[in-house]
Amino acid sequence: MTWVINCLRWYYSTVYPRRFTNVAARRDRRKYLTAMFFKRSFIFGTLRFLLESYLIICLLFYLGKWWIDVGKSYDGLIKRLLKEVLLFLDGLNIILPIFKFWGQLLFVIGVIAFFPSIRNLFVSALKLFKVLPGKDTTALFLRYVQIGRFSRYFEQSDIYSKLIKQYPPDTHFVVLP
Repeated sequence: MTWVINCLRWYYSTVYPRRFTNVAARRDRRKYLTAMFFKRSFIFGTLRFLLESYLIICLLFYLGKWWIDVGKSYDGLIKRLLKEVLLFLDGLNIILPIFKFWGQLLFVIGVIAFFPSIRNLFVSALKLFKVLPGKDTTALFLRYVQIGRFSRYFEQSDIYSKLIKQYPPDTHFVVLP
């Protein structure tokens, strides 16, 4: 415990006061001016847009590759179109070649972590997936979750007696052997 206290005393007596010196203020000002130069410059903004667009395409390619096996044939329209898009992008040879799964996973996590605009786009897309199922689908899913919670009881009579109280009076149950 004394070691932690000594470390905190050292930090607050030597490191922390350096934030308020003229050197730190000049460093922060230089950092701000550099960031504003890159944000306000048309050329760097265009380069950043192109880089982020390329990274989004790579990210979507790897996510699609994890979701769909390109070697299989699919009957659904969405999966068939996605397979054709993946084959098209793979044929162009513009995607960053990462062959191992862990490398692809680190790439996806790194892009999402270090690019705030891509992270915000990814989070907003995930929020859209929450909206896709209707209220009935969500209610059905929540019922199955609740049934799973009640499955920890060892006797069926306990499950049924506790489960029937959770639903409206007109609800019917099918008890399977």
